[in-house]
Amino acid sequence: NINDVLTSNVIISAPANDINANNNSFSLSQTVVASYDPNDKIEAHGSALDIDTFKKNEYLFYTIRFQNTGTFNATNVRLEDVLDSQLNAESVRMVSASHDYTMERIGNQLVWRFADINLPFESENAELSNGYITFKVKVNSGFAVNDMIPNTAEIYFDFNPAIITNTFQTIFVTNLSVKNFEVNNVVIYPNPAK
Repeated sequence: NINDVLTSNVIISAPANDINANNNSFSLSQTVVASYDPNDKIEAHGSALDIDTFKKNEYLFYTIRFQNTGTFNATNVRLEDVLDSQLNAESVRMVSASHDYTMERIGNQLVWRFADINLPFESENAELSNGYITFKVKVNSGFAVNDMIPNTAEIYFDFNPAIITNTFQTIFVTNLSVKNFEVNNVVIYPNPAK
């Protein structure tokens, strides 16, 4: 774990006439350092999409943010996102990214690689310890009110286990409204009122 102290000891057996018996043992203690990520995933429209205003050719805009809050620079960062079956994986387009990357799509799985990113850790440089990608994807036709599209990503810092982002859920809703109404009797109190 980060900040664990690992200690190694070595002792050698020397002949009885050893000139310097004080150098026959050695101890090395090292603190574990690593990169780490608090993660975050959002969609630009928010969690509720008005089905009456969202057009079938519109995109959802997802942003995955990451930050190295560990104790050492991250050499490589990898993001993985498996798109829900309601999203059209072939429509994925990159919008922007914080660093140089390569992107690969296999079916509905997206993988971004930030090779040699050398992302500093937060206490070394809080601003430069952040990174992100933003991509857009279309929704498959046939969506209806109350359809929910979940989306989660995994973030890998070097050889650390995956950090799982929050699951961002987009739900299609319809606004409640009354187009025509009649008011026959209105009472305002107190009188006079503003």
